[in-house]
Amino acid sequence: MKPGPSGRRKRQPSRFEFITVTADNVAGDETTRRRVRSHAMVDYKRRTTQPKEKQNNTIELDVTPLLDGSLPAGGQEQSMVLFSPSPSSLLDTNRSDPFGTFPISGTHRSRQLWDHMYDGSCPMFRTMSKIGFLDVVRETIALSQMLSASSRHLGLILGSESPDAYGYSIQATNSLQERLADPVACSSDEVISIVLAFACYANLFRDPTLLNIHMNGLDRILDCRGGIRSLDSAPLLRTMVYWVDVNGSYLQDTAPRYPQPFSILAVRSKLNTTCLDQPSHTPEGEFAPGMTISEICDSITQLHQIMRTELSVKDLWADIIFPGFHISPILHVVLSLPRATVYDGIENQMNECFRLAAIIYLTELRGLFSLDTIPGQLYGSKLQLLFQRLEPATYAQAANFYLIWALTVGACASCLDQGTRGWFVEHLFGTTYGALKHWATHWIR
Repeated sequence: MKPGPSGRRKRQPSRFEFITVTADNVAGDETTRRRVRSHAMVDYKRRTTQPKEKQNNTIELDVTPLLDGSLPAGGQEQSMVLFSPSPSSLLDTNRSDPFGTFPISGTHRSRQLWDHMYDGSCPMFRTMSKIGFLDVVRETIALSQMLSASSRHLGLILGSESPDAYGYSIQATNSLQERLADPVACSSDEVISIVLAFACYANLFRDPTLLNIHMNGLDRILDCRGGIRSLDSAPLLRTMVYWVDVNGSYLQDTAPRYPQPFSILAVRSKLNTTCLDQPSHTPEGEFAPGMTISEICDSITQLHQIMRTELSVKDLWADIIFPGFHISPILHVVLSLPRATVYDGIENQMNECFRLAAIIYLTELRGLFSLDTIPGQLYGSKLQLLFQRLEPATYAQAANFYLIWALTVGACASCLDQGTRGWFVEHLFGTTYGALKHWATHWIR
């Protein structure tokens, strides 16, 4: 039986070609010889080349903790994900990959550090991501410094610091110096962004000396642009300057450098910002009276009401930018109040007690959002020193009910060490019954 059409083998096209030559030129001209050699090499490769076997590399990862939300921050499972051998980035579809357009080596390590900015383990990175600052710096020279901060923070979590944190920082410093040497680019938004990245780095690792260096540089850059008001057209940068300024002042107990951006707060904050809009400095740079103690108490009470309302409709503690628009405005006001020491008058010392206690109280509220509370011990130590100089009879005065509140804050503050809290507890219960009764009655009214 002969095979049908379907059983016949398909005829392959001929791989040969007839070449005409003459008797006196058997080898042919140069073009002919090149064609002959080309055909010969193709035939040789066809007969000698072995077929390549397909190579399949499979990496198995347990993604169950990622799907059910059980992955702990900084835990062992997270470390396994961060150090997976995959050469590709762990970026999801909601995040942009900066290494495709910005001239930084897109290695696995650099992508790992970029991913760490989004893994939720660092409140500062979470805030930058939520506000959109990371999207702004992803294609600027500030990216190098952000990778440096990510490397150092990741090293603290894993207990093994990597030297590439300094390498990225040096690269960012060199890029910044090049921009500062350019008369056109020295005061650009890109330069302000990288200075803010350096300042955020100093705040993250609580380095006031380094912070002041960068903030002094920011002052000069803004002077070249016409002052802080020049950022009114860039609300994101203005907000970042505001937060860096407040947090840096909080670390050192100094007055903020810049006024509050009330035009931005009026849109994003539910606080009554009208009462907060009072000058804290005179034109000569000296402290002005600013808000009174009762006005600050009213603002804290309003903050409580806002937080209760927000808690009834959402998981407030997951809203990382809430403190920046609701706690920072009050913290800015309190940090701007005049200071007093044990050598000042009794009235000034009592006002200082309230100021320090208010900062400790706001520190406790910041801690509910996983923000840094370590600087609270600075204010607790100062408050303890002032109370040691006050006579217990002072607590019972009608106008000084807030001193009992300050003692209560010191006794309950988790940001203070056990010894400091114990001291405040002892002195709180050592006050007279009349002082406590008067304070409670006044506070309830």
